[in-house]
Order: sequence, then C-alpha cells, then structure tokens
Amino acid sequence: MEAAQKLAQAQIEARQAAEQRAKQEIKARKAAQITTGVAVVSAVIVSVIGFIAYIQQQEAKIQTAKALTQTAETFLVSRKPFDALIAGIKAARELQTSFRFGHSDILNQTKAVMLVTATKISEFNRLQGHEAWVSAVSFSPDGEVLASASSDGIVRLWRKDGTPIKTLEAHEAWVSAVSFSPDGSVLASASYDGTVRLWKKDGTPIKTLEAHEDSVNAVSFSPDGEVLASASGKGGPLGISISISGLELLGFGSNDNTVRLWSWDLNVLVDSHCNWLQDYLKTQDQDFCDYIKEK
Repeated sequence: MEAAQKLAQAQIEARQAAEQRAKQEIKARKAAQITTGVAVVSAVIVSVIGFIAYIQQQEAKIQTAKALTQTAETFLVSRKPFDALIAGIKAARELQTSFRFGHSDILNQTKAVMLVTATKISEFNRLQGHEAWVSAVSFSPDGEVLASASSDGIVRLWRKDGTPIKTLEAHEAWVSAVSFSPDGSVLASASYDGTVRLWKKDGTPIKTLEAHEDSVNAVSFSPDGEVLASASGKGGPLGISISISGLELLGFGSNDNTVRLWSWDLNVLVDSHCNWLQDYLKTQDQDFCDYIKEK
C-alpha cells in the first residue's frame, strides 16, 4: 500500500515537472518571438531611415547639378565658355553619382549645355617643337612672349601667335620652372641640375646661379623684380610666391598637402631664431640676441 502511494506521488511530481517545463518552453518561445519581432522592426526602421537618407542625398546631388547647370548657362550668356564648361562638368559629375530616375529633364539640360559649350570653345593655337614633356610655361607681363620648359633641358621662346623666337639649351636636366620678372626684361629658369639661369627676353644668357645642391623646383620674382626666390629639394617645396607687398611674406606649396607662409621681416626672424637658441644662449653669450636686436 505504501509503495503504491509513493508511485502515485512520483507520477504526480513528474507530471507537474513536465507541465512546468512546458510552461517555461512556451514562455521562452514567446520571448524569442518578441525579440525577433523587435529585431525585425528595428531593421525595418533602420532600413527606412537609411533609404530616406539616401533619397535625401540623391536629391541634394540633383539640386546641386541643377544649380551648376544654371550657372553654366549664365556663363554662356556672359560669353565665358571655359567657366561654363567647368560648371557643366561639375554638374555632370553630380549626375553620374546620383539616382537619375524621374530627373531626365535636368540630365538633358546638362547635356545640352555641355554640347553648346563645346561649340563655343576653339583651340587658339598649338605650339609644337619640344621633343619631351613640357613641364612649365610662362608669359611675359606684356603678353608678347611665351617661355616653355621641357624635361629635356630645353627652354623655348615663342611669340604670342606661335612663331618660334629662340631655342635655349638651358640646362643639363629637367627644367622644372620658368618665370618672367615683373618688367618682362628677365626670364629665370630652374632645373633639376641644381641651377637657376637668368636670360634676357630675347634669349641672351645673363647669368647662371649655382643655387642649390639638389633639384630646383620653383622660382619667383618679388613684385619689384629686385629679388628672386628659389625652392629646392626632393619632396620639398613645389611652388613659391612672394607677397605683393614685397619680401614680407613667402608662400611655399609642398607635396605634403600643405601651403606654408613665412614672414621675411628681419625683426620677426631675429625673434624667432633667438627663441630657438634661448637654451644655448643661457650657457653661452646671453647678450648676443639683445645686441642683434639693438642693431
């Protein structure tokens, strides 16, 4: 009798345990369904937000293209075909990266502007004579003479109508830059052979400057024509310019993606260099900088 009771009790407990497990499984499935539902809804929301952002981005591109096309049309009316061409190309680039469905009007308008622009632009002249890369060109201030430089060390002088004036056996290496003085009387050429050469406007040599130990990348005259600045070094300054007010400011462009401006004022240079030397001067000649500044 006692054994039967124990068996019955065990069966009841087993049934209860099974029911409890079933309830837990149902609860777990519901929780999983809720989690999945939330994830699906979240994914849908994120997708909708992303799609809206994409549409807004594409619409912004279309609006930019419209504005650029209108700008191109304005330039055409103003007889500025090159400016119109640049604006048209920018508009076309925006359209190339946009979803153009439903915007065939702006696409056709941009094409029409570019076609009209192409008919307005014509080549004025083509100067042929160099046998290697043309690396630099510079017009004289009066626009009458054009100097062209080549990677074979040659500098050629041309009249504005394309008539050759003179061929200069200028350098022993790549000619990287040419620049006329403000009055047009002197032409400076810079080369990878480390020299800067000065020429008269007619091509007569004036002087060779043993300027640097490395390649010379750029040259620039001061506005008064009294000073010539040159820039050198592999990977160094690629361009140089002196401010209109003269030797107060030098600008250097480099392949490190920077443009650097340097003051050429003597007092500024003295102050900056003395600051660099201040630790040294504490143990050496403490009055050196004070003496220089007084002078």
